[in-house]
Amino acid sequence: MRTMNRRGARPEYREGFTLVELLLGITVLGIVAGTATAVVLGVARVATRATRSLVADRALQSLQVFLRQELRDATNADVAVMASTRVALARPIGEAMVCAASDTAILVADSAWTGTRWPEPGRDDAWLLVDPVAAVWQAAAIVAVAADQCPADLAPAIRLSVSAPPTGTVVVRIMEPVELSAYRSGIADWFGLTPAKHTAAVQPFAGPLTPGTARWVLYADRLETAVQPNGAAATIVRIPLAAGP
Repeated sequence: MRTMNRRGARPEYREGFTLVELLLGITVLGIVAGTATAVVLGVARVATRATRSLVADRALQSLQVFLRQELRDATNADVAVMASTRVALARPIGEAMVCAASDTAILVADSAWTGTRWPEPGRDDAWLLVDPVAAVWQAAAIVAVAADQCPADLAPAIRLSVSAPPTGTVVVRIMEPVELSAYRSGIADWFGLTPAKHTAAVQPFAGPLTPGTARWVLYADRLETAVQPNGAAATIVRIPLAAGP
């Protein structure tokens, strides 16, 4: 800034700012800082909403995919609602054509078996197709599992000792009784899976959910549950079921 000396002959230069200039600079900086803060907070809110939406979508997709897979062959007779937050069902493990049967056991060729794992006694049940024409299935507990051979061609086989006479069985389907429930973990609820016949840790597969919002309802043609992921609105998930016998 430039000022005149007393005589007005030569200009003098002085370093610094006047009070007005300082106030003006502070005001501008305040405006810039306020604008930047608003932008940052806005971006943070958008990111938070996007994250919550993504978590909610994943929770709903996980539940729908899981239920549709596990209940793809279920009828309304295969599902039981034990409480508003608990439902019992049998999940398919695998199936195969039977190569031989006796009064207490059935044999399944290893090459014919299609499943996610081998059958386990005390954990799984065997559903025996005893009348293919009428599609009649007979449920039996699996007492023991052992290696064997099919009598016709000596092919490696699985021998399943069962609790009911398997006479006339054509196909065996292995099912695992399980329980789906909403349980609390920390400050949120989760949907979890627990085998019904032995002690095991809960396997979470959908969440986190708003606490106390899960509800199961069984109808003649569908299983229905209300799901409310954290930070999202409640959604009704409907899984179609076949009519029971």
